Amino acid sequence: MLSRLRSRLTYANVMSSVAVFLALGGTSAYAVNEWTGANIKDETLTGADVKGRSGLNGTLTGADLKDGSLQRRELAASARDTCPPGASRLGRLCARTLSGGSTFVQAASRCADLGLRLPTFSEAVTLSRSDIPGLTDSDPFWTDTLHSAGTSGERAYYVTDGGGALNNSADADFVRPVCLTTPST
Repeated sequence: MLSRLRSRLTYANVMSSVAVFLALGGTSAYAVNEWTGANIKDETLTGADVKGRSGLNGTLTGADLKDGSLQRRELAASARDTCPPGASRLGRLCARTLSGGSTFVQAASRCADLGLRLPTFSEAVTLSRSDIPGLTDSDPFWTDTLHSAGTSGERAYYVTDGGGALNNSADADFVRPVCLTTPST
């Protein structure tokens, strides 16, 4: 039987067998390495499993994603929350410091013109514990708290970026407006 097999081993038979083997083997090797979303179970990948263009694990950026390939609902809340232009995220709020001093009424109006509002007194005290962009520790900013002080006229509270709270005439024009909103989702 071995002699019969050797008589049929020609160069053409050997090369055609090798070509068939490589063609079938190469295709199956490619198919084994072809990964799609269908191959991956939900919730099984972590940031360490993913490499972005930088080549480092856990470093996906917008440049690594095809435009329109993600929907807002697929992103974590922290990635969806956005502040309006000119505002900075400070905790759970977006804050924007306006230039120049304003009276209480002017400050409220300037914020409203931007679709924003003055902070409540408690929000202002909380904000004063962070570094508000555009303010130094001694710079005051208005709160939305206005009250009547009898013969002294209307008074309003303001807070300094350093945490001090003061009660002043609502007509004081040296107080900076810090306008707020909540991040949009």
